[in-house]
Amino acid sequence: MATVASNGVEPAAKKLKAGTDEEELCYVTDVHSTGVLGTDRFPVNEGESKRYHLFVGKICPFAHRAEIARKLKGLEDVIGLTQVNSAQVEAGWRLDDTYFHSTQADQRGEPNPVAEANNVPDLYKMTTPSFSGRASIPVLFDTHSKKIVNTESAEIARFFSSDKLNHIKACKHPELDLYPVAERAAIDDFCDKYGAEFVKPLYQSGFTKDQTRFNELNDQVFGYLAKLDDCLGDGRTFVMGDKLTVADIHAYVHLIRFDPIYYTLYKLTHRRISDHPNIKSYIQRLWQLDGFRLTTDISASIAGYFESWNQPNCPMLVPKGKGGLDLWLDGV
Repeated sequence: MATVASNGVEPAAKKLKAGTDEEELCYVTDVHSTGVLGTDRFPVNEGESKRYHLFVGKICPFAHRAEIARKLKGLEDVIGLTQVNSAQVEAGWRLDDTYFHSTQADQRGEPNPVAEANNVPDLYKMTTPSFSGRASIPVLFDTHSKKIVNTESAEIARFFSSDKLNHIKACKHPELDLYPVAERAAIDDFCDKYGAEFVKPLYQSGFTKDQTRFNELNDQVFGYLAKLDDCLGDGRTFVMGDKLTVADIHAYVHLIRFDPIYYTLYKLTHRRISDHPNIKSYIQRLWQLDGFRLTTDISASIAGYFESWNQPNCPMLVPKGKGGLDLWLDGV
């Protein structure tokens, strides 16, 4: 049973420290807060535009899930968004508006609206003053109560993707249901297996110091990619068939980072995504959708991974280019 603080928010279970084992360092599954929009505590009302604010970062594939769902549903005028500094430092993600002032309008989001917060840990401490755990992104924040609503990327993406915000006039695409009730069990099953069989061993590969373990993890990663490539070869447009769903959001955020980041940084050099013809075509299809393309900044993602304090890259040298993505995405 998780411990719940007096304010009703579930604190993080463990603290991230440099030098800890691969499970601790790279794939932490604890969640700080799992509040729900549309409840008495966090109501969603017409006339309260951008009461709720999303903090994300271009480096982070998990935060990217929520950003894509927000864009696809056309919630830009409903949910505010701020990009953290792409490179994470040991003190936490910085809210210095560096990204806002340095990039193009359709990617940069908005300046940090929470004057009391200089970094993401400050947002956590506003919710739980005694907080001392890992402050991760995304963070969905209530600017009225000055409390975190939710930090679970899958829950935030599912909430944005469903019909829960359709009644707000500023929602541009209420007709789009990315998490239909009839398909939720199948979507959840895909996302669970994708996380367990691909995402988790992907991160573990980057941090293990044991060659035998590294080889086993590589086999898991590339075994799953081969299976996914075969699945996408049956003529389907999206993961679940002919309809775009949350499952595609989950799949995209790590696949798009594989060639330019994980291939090199985590030494996953057996094959590239571009060597899997059906996955390559699938990513090209998603790239044509604004919700995916306009929320992706590969250069910032590369810099973030290779400059962050908790990644296996010392010294912090950032490779040139976009890992070949421009060779098969430009012009799509």
